[in-house]
This record gives sequence, C-alpha cells and structure tokens, in this order.
Amino acid sequence: MKPQVKHYACMVDLLGRSGRLKEANDLIEKMPLKPNVGIWRTLLSKIRENLKRKGLNKEAGRSWVEIDKEIHIFYNGDDMHPLIGKIHQVLKDMEKRVKEETSYVHSVNFTLHDVEEESKVESLRVHSEKLAIGLVLVRRGLKRERPIKIFKNLRVCGDCYTFIKILSKVLKIVFVVRDANRFHKFENSLCSCGDY
Repeated sequence: MKPQVKHYACMVDLLGRSGRLKEANDLIEKMPLKPNVGIWRTLLSKIRENLKRKGLNKEAGRSWVEIDKEIHIFYNGDDMHPLIGKIHQVLKDMEKRVKEETSYVHSVNFTLHDVEEESKVESLRVHSEKLAIGLVLVRRGLKRERPIKIFKNLRVCGDCYTFIKILSKVLKIVFVVRDANRFHKFENSLCSCGDY
C-alpha cells in the first residue's frame, strides 16, 4: 500500500501527541507528497494542546469603543452587554442591507477550524469588532457627523475587514479601526491601507 497524506497526518498526530514536535515537522518536510492544509492543522492542534498543558493561552480577541466617555469592551462571541439583543438585531439588519446592496458573502475561511460547518457563519457575526460597531449603531443610530472609532487588540480578520469596508459605503459612514498593526480608515468602500 502506498502511503497517502492522511497516513502521514496520522503519524504527525501520534508524534505531536507524544511531544515529539520536531520529528512531526521533519516528517512533513520530508514526505514525498505535497503537505495539505489538514496536515499542518494537525501539527498546529498538537502544538496548541502542549501550550494549554503548560498553562499558556493565546490572548483573547477583544475590541472596545468609547461612547459618552464610557469604554465598552467586547470579546468574540460576547453576550454580556445589557444591549446585546439590540446589537445582534442591528447587525443582522446591516448584514441584510449589505447583502441586498452588494455582492457581500461571509468569508468562512476566517472562522475557527474546530467550529462546525453550519456554525461558521454565525461565529463570524459575533466577532468583537462587529459587536462594537453594533453597539455604536444602537446608541447613536446612522448619524454621519463623525467617524465610528473601534479599537482591537489583534488584527482585524478578513471577513470583518470586508464587511466594514462595504458597510462604510452602504451607510455612508466613516469607520476608523485601530488594530494591532495599523489604523484603517474605511470610507466609501475603500480603506486607507489600500487592502494591505
């Protein structure tokens, strides 16, 4: 029987679970087949398990916005804000409007890998930067007199980037998003970073 990528993935999984990450990586590098996304994902999930066992955690994605001198912080999937029902409703309304007026579809490749397929779109709807934008829209409506400013501790994912870009044109509102790398000024479906 000729070994296929799935057979190598099993070996990578076994080596990774036993803590032999260098050997697992070497096996991937030296195998006669082209590694696919699945085999790299297998290696990464072993690395994540090792980090968890050592008590190391990845910093949680969070966004915040200041409204009337009060800071509101959101985590991905957050449902703790007292206005969360209204936030979800305004985001659904905005998503519907964006889809009706443009060709926007969610980029599900930006979801977590361990999320079930049918839950991927729903998980994109509750990214922290979208929740922060939703709160601003709930509190101040569609007023265009000043930009909506959102701050994020990590990079903005591709789906949120595209959504905010398109939303800026549909609502005719300027969004300024400061992520871990740069400021993004979204205006009329264009970003100051030039889609960098």
